[in-house]
Parts: sequence; C-alpha cells; structure tokens
Amino acid sequence: DYRPLGNRDYFEPRVQGRFYETDAAYDLFGMYSTDYRKRVYFDGDVRYSRIMSEDLQEEFGFELRPTFRASDRLNMTYGFRYLGKNGDIGFVGLQNQNNIFFGRRDTDTFTNTLRASYIFTNELSLKFDLRHYWSLVEYMGSYYRLRDDGRLDPLADDLDINNINYNAFTIDLLLTWHFAPGSQLTFAWKNNIDSNMARITRSYSENLRNMFEQPQINSFSIRLLYYLDYQRLRGMFS
Repeated sequence: DYRPLGNRDYFEPRVQGRFYETDAAYDLFGMYSTDYRKRVYFDGDVRYSRIMSEDLQEEFGFELRPTFRASDRLNMTYGFRYLGKNGDIGFVGLQNQNNIFFGRRDTDTFTNTLRASYIFTNELSLKFDLRHYWSLVEYMGSYYRLRDDGRLDPLADDLDINNINYNAFTIDLLLTWHFAPGSQLTFAWKNNIDSNMARITRSYSENLRNMFEQPQINSFSIRLLYYLDYQRLRGMFS
C-alpha cells in the first residue's frame, strides 16, 4: 500500500477539528497459516511501514499464534505480538486547543496471550484467558508544536516529558454450566494489574517482578441466566 499524498490524522492531536499531516508513506503486510486439520497449527502476520520524511520514521511488527488441540476436550492457543516504532512522532500534551505539542520517540510493544478451554461434558466447560500488554515509550528530546495546517514547528525548549513503561495484566477464568435449554450458571474470577512507571526496563523478567509488586484487583462473580418459555407459562396459567 502506497500513500503518495501522506495521511491526515484527526485522532492524534486529541482536540476536535485539529489534525496532524504526515508525509508520503508505504505499508507492507503479509499473513500466513498452516493446516487447521493438524493437532498443532500456526497463524500469524508480519508488517512494515515507513513515512518518507527527512528523519527516519518506520514501524515493524509481527504476530505468531500457535494452537495445540490436545483432544476434543482440550484446546490451547498462545499468542505473541510485537510492534516497534523508530522515530515515531506523536502527541505528548497541550496547554490549550491552540498549543498542542508532539514529541519524537521510540516505542516497543509486546503482547502475550494464553487461551485455553476444556469441555468436561456437554453441559459443563471451563475457559481460561491470560493477557499481558507491555509498552515502552522512550523520548528522544525532540519536541514540536502543531500548526493549524497540520504540520510541525520544532521547539527549542525541552518539555521534559517522562518516558513510559506501562503494563496491563489480566486473567479471566470462567466455569459455565448449561443446566437447562437456554439456561446457564457461570462462575467467574478476574484478576487485573495496571502499572505505569517512568523508568524504562528492558529485561522482561525484571519488568514482571516490578509489575507483580503493584496492587492487584481480584473479583469473583456468579451469573444466572434462566430461559422462560412464554407459551408454556401461558398454558400453565390459562
């Protein structure tokens, strides 16, 4: 995909009616998958994009999703996605609707997911869903003011914007019992960790340790869904 006229982004400025104009760019994308009839199969994709500006602005990402079908009852899928941006320019803050500031940064985003399901019987099943999102944003010291025409003017001053080391970790566990036609009872456990730090940590294990030291939110819930047949009830009371 080639965009010779560039792109007009109305979301990045965070102010209604304002936009950010980028130079010409191109995108490359490909996806792949193996035979789903196999016990182990793979899905994934790879992408690359570049903005044709004087300074390097490029993006590279890929995703890999292997699935293991252990039996008719047990199914597991692991997913890994990486997205890296070099020289990315994006919103950092504003003073008012007329003073919108952008900054140049390098970003790395890693997403790990693990999904599993187990069918005990036709009526009883268990689902497990884990997701860890890790995003690193490291500013390079170059900042800009957004003009009305969508272009950028360099700023001489350093805005002293903090780097970002953000983690979002979630677990969802659902036990579902279909005890009658159209009716089910669901037991759910949810775990959530949300952390945002300014210190960049490149070690995955160290980042995990720091993340698990943050406060966690655990919730348990029970949901009952019961189907009532109106015609049957009407016959009982008529």
